[in-house]
Amino acid sequence: MDVDKTDGTAVATAEGLGGAPQGTVLNVAIVGSGAGGMYCATRLLERLPQVHVDVYEQRPVPFGLLRHGVAPDHRKPETIVAEFEELFADPRLRLIAGVTVCADITRAEMAAHYDAVIWAIGARTAHHLRVPGEGLDGVYTADDFFGWYTGLPSAPRIHLDGVREAVVIGLGDVGLDIARVLLKPAGAFADTQMPTEVIEELAAHRVPRVTIMDIAPAHRIRVKTKVLQEVLDLDRLAIDIDPADIAELPEDADQRCQDNMAAFGAAAGRQADEPHAHLRIVFQHRPVEIVGTHGVTGVVGATEAAAPGAPEAELDAARVLPPDGEHAEPPELIAKPVVRNNFPAQLVVTAIGDDVAHLEGLPWDANRRIVPSQDTRLLDDGRVQAREYVSGWARRGNVAGFRFTRMDADAVLEALLADLGHGLLRAPDPGPDKVLEMLAQRGVEPIGWQDWHRLELAEDARGARQGRPIARIIDAAEQDAVLHPGH
Repeated sequence: MDVDKTDGTAVATAEGLGGAPQGTVLNVAIVGSGAGGMYCATRLLERLPQVHVDVYEQRPVPFGLLRHGVAPDHRKPETIVAEFEELFADPRLRLIAGVTVCADITRAEMAAHYDAVIWAIGARTAHHLRVPGEGLDGVYTADDFFGWYTGLPSAPRIHLDGVREAVVIGLGDVGLDIARVLLKPAGAFADTQMPTEVIEELAAHRVPRVTIMDIAPAHRIRVKTKVLQEVLDLDRLAIDIDPADIAELPEDADQRCQDNMAAFGAAAGRQADEPHAHLRIVFQHRPVEIVGTHGVTGVVGATEAAAPGAPEAELDAARVLPPDGEHAEPPELIAKPVVRNNFPAQLVVTAIGDDVAHLEGLPWDANRRIVPSQDTRLLDDGRVQAREYVSGWARRGNVAGFRFTRMDADAVLEALLADLGHGLLRAPDPGPDKVLEMLAQRGVEPIGWQDWHRLELAEDARGARQGRPIARIIDAAEQDAVLHPGH
């Protein structure tokens, strides 16, 4: 870290960070460099000529789930990332990565030195099934799996040797992405940003059988039809769906439900010639146990018995699904006759959602699992907090769709502009570089835009040597050596 001087004040700046301007400029901190944070940065730069924006990111690289939470063969996020990268050519915008806000620097310290702080943190903690066997080898969360196949250095390395059957628990967009990556020929990812090591693992140990299990009936599955079709339309894929599961369409079914049920029906009736892989979709099954001694060997799913007096039925506490769009906290439990079925698996991935990051010192709504706010303004003990705002997943929870993220950014901007017009945005001790000075004193060396760009160039060069557009560096030590040369 270099030490520079700005207006006679000592400020610590990582290479490529530079110093924040002084004077009448509005200084804004955004915590989170994913889509939620970057759309807020976009709006601020568009509307406020006299603004300086610092974007904080816990990871050493920016853009959150856009880089490490989207399947590599989905290209739209790459376009969005390219747009965000262009923003950093604006000298009013600065990246400060590798810093954990509320740990390396406190919320109070941020508020003391920035005129406004926008909390745009994303998902960090995966939901768990809380069933026996969840800790067995071979059981992973969707976060683990996405981290692996997008090249997150801290993610576990998943080995597919010996995996003949995989079970994905959760039929949402994320679960479908995981199934598609396992079932799709590995060579199809050669022109994507999937790490070379992952492509080699998928090619060497193709998983021939995948089961997707969900607690909901087919007509309650709320996936994007396009994402569903991407899996169902894979070449030479045999698909097993019980026709009874898709026989009835509710009278009040909306267009997405109709389209999804039609897709399920078409797939169930289609025969694959010389199939290379097999997909089974199981509805109305609640995972009650993951079995195995050391490594996983299967998943036990419970489904309501067709007839209460059936000899194979047993009484069990079964989850009652809440109405669409509602959440049961905790889920209602009643005794129902169920049948337990075993699904063989040497790999299990749970794709049942994430919680928004819960940061020390930041208010948290335990019931709604979000950071509380009113008209995007942060709430603490029910009181609006001056100069602090909430956007994206932190405000809404894990809601898919960039449209909602952009809407939040617009709402934050309007609230911020209103508060600015009322003279409410002024830090007690203005000066973002004072935050960098404190970080330096605590031994924290932020990663700036030039550092990140150096990693991009290294991954481009690595990809060129391999005949690929890019080859991500997934080793933590190798990545750190590029980001911090000379260490």
